[in-house]
Amino acid sequence: MRILIVASNMADSQVLNRLLSELPDELHILEAATIEAARQLLSEDTFELILTDPDLPDSDGPDTVKALRGAAGETAIVVLTDNEGDDQVSEMWSSGAQDCLSKGRLSAGKLEAALRRAHERRKMITDMEREVEARTLAESKLLTREHHLEEAQTVARVGSWEWTPDTGVFKVSREMRKIYGISGDERLGRVEEIMKRYLHPDDIRSVDDFIHGQGGAAAGSMRDIEFRIIKPDGTLRWLRAASPMVKVADDEEAHATLVGTVQDITESKEVECELLRTTAELEAIFNSAIDAYYMVDENRRIVRANDKLLKMLNMTMADVRGKICHELLPWCTEASCCHVMDWRSGDNPEEMDVEIESDDETKSLVVTPQAIMDSKMRLLSYFISVKDISRRKKKERELSQSQKLESIGQLAAGIAHEINTPIQYVGDNTNFLQSAFGLMDQRIKNFREMAIRGIEGTLTPTECAEALRSLEDSKFGFIIDQAPEAIEQTLEGVHRVANIVSAMKEFSHPSGGKREPADLHHAIDNTILVAKNEWKYVAEIVRQYRGDMPAIPVLLDEFNQVILNLVINAAHAIGDSRETSEEIEGRITIRTSLTEEHGVIELSDNGCGIPKQYLEKIFDPFFTTKEASKGTGQGLAIARSVIVEKHEGELLVESEIGKGTAFTIKLPLRVMTGMEIDLNASEAECEDVVC
Repeated sequence: MRILIVASNMADSQVLNRLLSELPDELHILEAATIEAARQLLSEDTFELILTDPDLPDSDGPDTVKALRGAAGETAIVVLTDNEGDDQVSEMWSSGAQDCLSKGRLSAGKLEAALRRAHERRKMITDMEREVEARTLAESKLLTREHHLEEAQTVARVGSWEWTPDTGVFKVSREMRKIYGISGDERLGRVEEIMKRYLHPDDIRSVDDFIHGQGGAAAGSMRDIEFRIIKPDGTLRWLRAASPMVKVADDEEAHATLVGTVQDITESKEVECELLRTTAELEAIFNSAIDAYYMVDENRRIVRANDKLLKMLNMTMADVRGKICHELLPWCTEASCCHVMDWRSGDNPEEMDVEIESDDETKSLVVTPQAIMDSKMRLLSYFISVKDISRRKKKERELSQSQKLESIGQLAAGIAHEINTPIQYVGDNTNFLQSAFGLMDQRIKNFREMAIRGIEGTLTPTECAEALRSLEDSKFGFIIDQAPEAIEQTLEGVHRVANIVSAMKEFSHPSGGKREPADLHHAIDNTILVAKNEWKYVAEIVRQYRGDMPAIPVLLDEFNQVILNLVINAAHAIGDSRETSEEIEGRITIRTSLTEEHGVIELSDNGCGIPKQYLEKIFDPFFTTKEASKGTGQGLAIARSVIVEKHEGELLVESEIGKGTAFTIKLPLRVMTGMEIDLNASEAECEDVVC
């Protein structure tokens, strides 16, 4: 043990050294005669005990103890005094001494006991000081945490509460007061009072069940509830309370204490209500839609379907949910599903036209897919619409047929004129042959009688000469010369009429909505013949046909209608040009060719041309620059619908004012099978045929 003796009296120091030497412990003793010397030693070394005389040259009484205590830290201090008065001892203790001994009654045993007591008291005081310090620090940290918790609750707008049913104690945080609109100095009262004062009447019972139903809950279990309150200012707010069961122990017993949080969820509740309302509206729209809709996940399993689709399939939602679409839906095949839902390769696939057999009839459907993606463009599901366009298709066919009939009606006068000319000379020649037959019949009868008389021997030479002379003087020779030509002209007229009728028949014959390989040259020739009266007075038609043009699959009647519309438009354009300059020699050129993917028909004219500002509008329905008597604006719209939509081809136009217009039709060859086509034919294989 290290001991510091602080005494200015040499005799006192010697006594202390002698008594300490009698102690059994091994001691290391240093001495100081003044406070300043003691402070120096305390700064350089550590000691377990200080024995000091209170009266020193540089200090006196309690001040000595205070000075040493300031320098000694936790070291025990024992004071050796000549004055054993209670006031002085008490003052020494107050100044920081652990014990006081009388110099007059000092012994080794008393000194040893005093040293032990002083050390223990100092240790106890030190422990108490440390405990107080630790408790003070803990309280400070607790206050800091409570402050941080309150600040966090303010930021998060979440209040907290604590309720002990056994004691009735109910505590709330500052933020909870704010949520409820409770002032800081307002007394809360019991939970039941809070419920009656602030809760919406319709929610009091459910909140009461929530609170009092916690008694049987296991510690740590969590419950929550949503309810309404009416704040002091009259506003209604939605709150969510969450509470676990915890056990809080006091000095007597453990009390079940409810702690929990309260959060104002009015805004989210309003959003939730709006979302529910919107969802209900969308559900109603989804199920009341005219078209059929369904949704599938990325594995192609149906997750939802509207009433229209269920009615179309004659199934319930339970029948279709979870089914793979191409195993259930008649218009969906595994290949088409892969095509429609190939989202890994890029943009949405285009809509698909599908035909299915249903109830002994063919239904035309348009299937349109749409991907549902989240904000990070991750696939959520597919939304697919199925539109039944059977009636529209039927109307389109009827409209197309009506438009053809309308065109034929407009061409009727010209067709009648084309038929009238050959019919006239068929009639004239027939009349001639009828008259000639009557004259020849009379002459044949006369010669028959003469032949009989010659056999009988009653015919005279004079009568024979007279008959021969009358034969030479009659028209018999003329008839013999002209009759073959009349017959030939009659047959030609009949043939021309037959060609016109045949062309009309083929032109107007419906295709039945199916593409079949057709001789486009023959179809174009028929259309030219049908429209001849429209173009023959203003232009000539030059046909530049590819010599080995194969049969190309088309809807023949609708293709004929396209060619008719383009030929009539070209004739009208040339006619408009001739009104300003009769020197223009009208020319309509029809040329056919072949590429690797398309059969190509080019129809050009040298008419007035189309103004540039109209080129983007000419395919719009009912757009026309013609007079009302010449067109309705449907011709090019129908042409585009036929070529682009029904044949999946292309219809292109180029035009220049004063020079003419050229339309290019491209028909795909990919629907053909088993057909070998020479794609290397030279331009020399095309011949100009003028009609």
